Amino acid sequence: MTLAGGIGQRLAGAGSGRRLPVPPAAGAAGYAVFTAAMTLTRLAGPRSLDRRGRVVALRIGAGLVVLASAASRARPRSAGTVGAFAAALVCAAVGAGTALAFPVGISAAADDAAWAPARVSVVATLGYTAFLAGRC
Repeated sequence: MTLAGGIGQRLAGAGSGRRLPVPPAAGAAGYAVFTAAMTLTRLAGPRSLDRRGRVVALRIGAGLVVLASAASRARPRSAGTVGAFAAALVCAAVGAGTALAFPVGISAAADDAAWAPARVSVVATLGYTAFLAGRC
């Protein structure tokens, strides 16, 4: 999921302006939508995790990312309002879908107090590496 977050962040900023024949400001708008969706999801995350649990919350996020990937392939490739709105929805879905993966992974790694330091360091290293690999 963090790999998908890195890819989403890269494509939200650069891909929105490149894939559609729109001004470069569209890339900035796509990145802003992605970041806002991720921020809002992380702010609402504890409540969602308390109600649904980690597994269900991550499955919902993964489902959003899969739907966004499918929608990005099927959306109109036009410069019109429909194309721009579809691109914004895809950016928002990827941002919201990947938002809880890293915090939940860190939290799950810290569950066992005896092994928490080692597990958190491994999960953090893998998570950041995947995120950076997605940005390349």
